[in-house]
Amino acid sequence: LLDGRDVTRLGVHERARLGVSRTFQKLEPFNSLSARENVMVAAEMTSRRRRLTTDPRRTADQILDRVGLGAVADITVATLPTGTARLVELARALARGPRLLLLDEVSSGLDERETAAVGDLLADLVTDRDLAVLLVEHDMSFVMRMCSHIHVLDFGEIIAEGTPEEVQRHERVRHAYLGAEHR
Repeated sequence: LLDGRDVTRLGVHERARLGVSRTFQKLEPFNSLSARENVMVAAEMTSRRRRLTTDPRRTADQILDRVGLGAVADITVATLPTGTARLVELARALARGPRLLLLDEVSSGLDERETAAVGDLLADLVTDRDLAVLLVEHDMSFVMRMCSHIHVLDFGEIIAEGTPEEVQRHERVRHAYLGAEHR
């Protein structure tokens, strides 16, 4: 539900119009474009009203700076390391000005420092923009740090739900995801 409205049967464009934006587990940037151009494409796909009042290049530069990629704005995405390209994809999702951000394996390909930076960024965005985030992630330490409420799936079955503390205590979660250090 988004604002009490079931959006599951809506088309992608309708969901986007309502403020839903996402990243993909498998990166899908425009490899022949620069990081800035990738974000500008997304910024230009916003509502007509927003397009008339904002400059896509300025929007792209602000978002790239916010995600820590200002220095690579003019570099072709195909030449960027995987972790950096993943951050370009996050910047593209943010350029749409979402109310709900769906992140699929956002920490995949990121080193520990980059993962921490993404976590800090997301926490700031949730607070600053009143942004809701739905995170699909296998990095359980990242999930435990970032999420206030967690649903844990194992082979498509929900095996636990609750706060990070509740989920960490759940035997099936510890066995499936957390490993011996959390037992």
